[in-house]
Amino acid sequence: IVLASGGFAASVELLKKYAPNLAELPTTNGPWATGDGLRIAEKVGAKTRDLMHVQVHPTGFLNPSNPSNKSVFLAPEALRACGGLLISPRTGKRFANELLPRDLLSEAIFENGLPLEEWD
Repeated sequence: IVLASGGFAASVELLKKYAPNLAELPTTNGPWATGDGLRIAEKVGAKTRDLMHVQVHPTGFLNPSNPSNKSVFLAPEALRACGGLLISPRTGKRFANELLPRDLLSEAIFENGLPLEEWD
């Protein structure tokens, strides 16, 4: 049996449990993605698997005046396809091909960006 009840990326608690390396990242998921179905299934003894594989979208609009906001607006590939550039806050230079697949672009952003706690 497969239960598909929606995501849990808006739940810091579940992210800490299943994908702790992603728990502090902002999410492009809506605030409703709290894993309610997952919690119910676990309570009745359902077995789960592969919950550490949470998709990270490489670009979201983060409000610099509120960097601790956990929910960000999705900046789709269309913006990058139309010429949007990713500039490193450390060097002021472009650091990746903006049209790379999501996993590779996310990796490049993690390597070249600033942790949220370093934002002014």
